[in-house]
Amino acid sequence: MALDQKFLDDLLATNKQKGVTWQAGPTSLLQLNAAQRKARLGYVPGPAELPLQERERISALAQQTRGMVQGARTVTPPAWDWRNVGGNCYISAIKDQGNCGSCVAFGVAATLEGSMRLFTSMPVNSVLGSSIQDLSEAQLFYCGAEVTDGCSCTTGWWVTSALSYASTPGIAPASYFTYEAGDQGCQLNAGWQDELTILSAYGTPTESAQMKQWISTQGPLISCFTVYEDFYGYTSGVYQYNGNAAQVGGHCICVIGYDDNQQAWLCKNSWGTGWGMDGYFYIGYGQCGIDASMWSIESFSRIEINVPPIIPPLLESLP
Repeated sequence: MALDQKFLDDLLATNKQKGVTWQAGPTSLLQLNAAQRKARLGYVPGPAELPLQERERISALAQQTRGMVQGARTVTPPAWDWRNVGGNCYISAIKDQGNCGSCVAFGVAATLEGSMRLFTSMPVNSVLGSSIQDLSEAQLFYCGAEVTDGCSCTTGWWVTSALSYASTPGIAPASYFTYEAGDQGCQLNAGWQDELTILSAYGTPTESAQMKQWISTQGPLISCFTVYEDFYGYTSGVYQYNGNAAQVGGHCICVIGYDDNQQAWLCKNSWGTGWGMDGYFYIGYGQCGIDASMWSIESFSRIEINVPPIIPPLLESLP
């Protein structure tokens, strides 16, 4: 599908009028029609989760309060990015949820994957990096959301239910159920029960200081926020709602870092590498409900590790 040039031209004009500082431009989302773009969302607050409007109110109020506090001291580093900590990357590759409201499965899986690597000290670029396999978003959504909760690509899902499924029964590697966008039956390859990663506890930090403390010491976080149409055209910079674009729904992502200098959270999206900064984005503190609350991975009862056989050099030299 061709680029929606009118959408982009209108967005650029509005952003210029509003004095927006982040950059907009051609993205993979602007090659979709309005219905397909909206299908890339999918977060619907669950029974125990804050409504989107309330998330926005809490985040905005907290940001105003932070702005009134002068000289506040912090014990956290001024910036963090789990893609490069001491030369190591703990974040799995960018994925694409396609035209299905499965963002919760992708945001939760991405956060679990980063936490698994940190718990086992196996970054992506280490010798044993391949021992930690990506988790099956297909199982999480098509078995968890659809079978357990009766949800679908068109209805979306919520975080606490996804985390509950990650605890019971747990999630198999992606190779046991490969993701394709579009409602599928829950069909895992044989043997999946033997290779589950099982979550045992999670937390819900509600203060930005707690969130930054967790990120800089423990790992990434899950978060959800309100998406406005201008977000579809984001290419770089620190996203802030331009105040004019229409609201389109809720979205779930993985927060992998932050930057106090830019006053922003660094997030991993699930819209492929043709959107944003190769699939990542910065969003301002207090924006769109992003930091009203988040979810942390506190412990696992089991992490599936597939260590490849290593042949000692001595054996390699034998005739």
